[in-house]
Amino acid sequence: MNQYRPHLLVLPEDDANRQLANGFLLHPAVDSGRIQVLAPAEGWGKVLEAFDRDQLAYLRRFPERYLLLVIDFDGDADRMGDVKARIPEDVRGRVFILGARQEPETVKRALSRIGSLEKIGTALAGNCQGDEPAVWTHPELACNTDELERMKPIVEPWLFRSITI
Repeated sequence: MNQYRPHLLVLPEDDANRQLANGFLLHPAVDSGRIQVLAPAEGWGKVLEAFDRDQLAYLRRFPERYLLLVIDFDGDADRMGDVKARIPEDVRGRVFILGARQEPETVKRALSRIGSLEKIGTALAGNCQGDEPAVWTHPELACNTDELERMKPIVEPWLFRSITI
């Protein structure tokens, strides 16, 4: 991955979130050379620790780096705000936070018609491109609406490529 071109690193809370992110990468419109899924941090608090310890300095060094924190909200309506409050102002425009209202396993049960977490991740990418049912609007994922609206115009121009069938 070229650090001097726009790219997205994904820091998942756990393996279930990693599976969702990996599924997103499988969509044919996603430019997999511009996105990398990091190892799970093993807890939303540890995502913040890894952000501070491993990512913050690189975000400041590479202005074309974007970071997506994928966490479980565990039904906590304040978690998004709590996490955002921990992101320093100088990088806040390049750090995004997405996650399930409860946890990915709840999403998997709710969207069992789609299949595995990877398949749901692929459907989420397709929904970004408008070629899948509105997966992001499901009640377990609708908590991401504002963050998606902020993220989409920033990353869509370089993260997705046009595909012809």
